Amino acid sequence: MLSLKQRMVLSSLVISSALLCLLAAALQAGYEHPIQMSDSHGNKLGFNDSLTWELYGILLRSASLKAVLGMLGWYGVSYLSFHLAALVVFARRTIPKARRITASCFIFQVAIFPLGLLGIMVLPVLVCDFFGDKIDGETMTDFPFPFWCLFQGPWLVASALAGFWILRNTKKNLRTDAASSVSPRLCGS
Repeated sequence: MLSLKQRMVLSSLVISSALLCLLAAALQAGYEHPIQMSDSHGNKLGFNDSLTWELYGILLRSASLKAVLGMLGWYGVSYLSFHLAALVVFARRTIPKARRITASCFIFQVAIFPLGLLGIMVLPVLVCDFFGDKIDGETMTDFPFPFWCLFQGPWLVASALAGFWILRNTKKNLRTDAASSVSPRLCGS
């Protein structure tokens, strides 16, 4: 069983991961079909032009649900489905009886979403560039995979932590159960 603190930490990571994924997909979807090409200060929405806060707003307003789902595709929708499943597991007071299987499913996320490993290295740079106004159209379009894939890092961290915490707690429970099931006669009483 995960402690309340562990479940809160993991739930926060999972929710932030899902929101980052949706934000990145919405920005990329908005970039594909913007409703306007410049902000009120004349900053253009271009391939090598830095995005301003107002241009980010334009991109987000340009993104429809259909366009965001198109950016995500089946891979992104399954990625978000795993987030929902994880939140259901964390919301439950006890982990299902098959704790090792549950832990393995969490740890196996690294193999299912390997771009998150790249995202763990790139995400800090993207965040710094975002707040330093260095993100441009090229940043969102010049990857051989969708832009939102770079934001899988928090999900992999949450999955790995959940898997290891569940396994660790399972081993503790097995040791406790084994110690409590020893007959008093065997202990010399």
